[in-house]
Amino acid sequence: MKTSTRVELLAAFISVGLFISGCGPIPVSVGEHEVTPDVDMKETVSLTNVMVSAPLDAIKVNSIADTVEMTGLEVEIVNGTQCMATFLADGSESLPLPISRFLEPDYRSRVTHLAIDYIIILGEEQTDSRKTEIVTTVINYSDLTQTKTAQIHAEGKMRAFWPILPYVALFVFYSEPDTQIGMADALGSVVSQIILSDEKSTRPRILFLESDNLVEMTRSVPRFVADSNNQKQPAAIYNPNPVENPVALYKTMIGRGEGWDEDDPITASMPYNPLAHAIAIPTVIMLSPMLWVINKIPVSPQSSRWDFLIYSEKAIKRQDWEAAYRWLEDGLVSADDEIKYQSHEVLNRYPEIMEGAKESFTEKSFKETLSKHGDAAFKLEEQRLAIYRTVASPLDYADAEQNFARVFSEQNNDDKNINE
Repeated sequence: MKTSTRVELLAAFISVGLFISGCGPIPVSVGEHEVTPDVDMKETVSLTNVMVSAPLDAIKVNSIADTVEMTGLEVEIVNGTQCMATFLADGSESLPLPISRFLEPDYRSRVTHLAIDYIIILGEEQTDSRKTEIVTTVINYSDLTQTKTAQIHAEGKMRAFWPILPYVALFVFYSEPDTQIGMADALGSVVSQIILSDEKSTRPRILFLESDNLVEMTRSVPRFVADSNNQKQPAAIYNPNPVENPVALYKTMIGRGEGWDEDDPITASMPYNPLAHAIAIPTVIMLSPMLWVINKIPVSPQSSRWDFLIYSEKAIKRQDWEAAYRWLEDGLVSADDEIKYQSHEVLNRYPEIMEGAKESFTEKSFKETLSKHGDAAFKLEEQRLAIYRTVASPLDYADAEQNFARVFSEQNNDDKNINE
């Protein structure tokens, strides 16, 4: 029998040690699997701050165009390089530029001969092979009010089989999710859906542009999700406080905390691995007292520039239209273009808010303000009237102005009588 060398003995010893400890061998990949993207057509983004950096890559353009035509819509592609050269012909400006600049009359006049029907802006972010995010904004070049934005998100999970046995729980086979597969199909479907809704009879001519900050701009506004009653409410806010309950902390440590990923083989196998428990037990014993103390320290809530919009959405959910308008009104005339844009978007989405606005300018409402704020009421309501004038119809504003004049003229007369 051949005598084993020291190296072979050492390798065998390490292998046995890894197996007994539960670490097991390194997982073996068995290829990629397709991830079906999620599409959100309710996104809104202000074009004022969206920067266009270049014409979209020709390979991406052709891929999107092919998927659009697979839906039955025939399109023509405007040469992006030629168009950008025409846009920037005078040399006074260079990329990146805000997309709003390309919508101004002097720029539009330069590309009349290109007969652009739609400008489609694409922003993409891929953090790793498991997650890809694309935001696309479709602009109707002949009717700028018809601008729609969609977010397409693909996040894959590892698929695996592992034996539910101690010590070999990490001996898994997995496939790496390919988030790029299917993204072009989803994007083409979204684009064709938006264009078909405009019911254009001819083959639309499309200019594709690329943006470096479109994804970032879309993320900069609060996200709202639908509840079980199909009404909108603010998305849940992450609670930064650490876990105080030792049992909950222990479950988190071994991969069984709230929201654990059952499709991730590493996380799913941790409870069956003694090594994970050996690490979790002393960690929980040491951390629990410290986390208990941290949780008892009062933390003042942090305000956000978007708080008013969250409160307005809460009022909308309970159908308190007057409160919804009162929360929105400062945003309607904000110097911050993003806040102003989103405030008007909410107002357009829920026409009932304007009925609530009218209720806030009745004689009864003015008298309540007068009772609550005294001499300061006149200035407060005068400022509110100035905002209301920017969104109300002439007839509704005239009614509000008359109610204001009646209430505060009566107050002035009462004050004069008291002084006399």
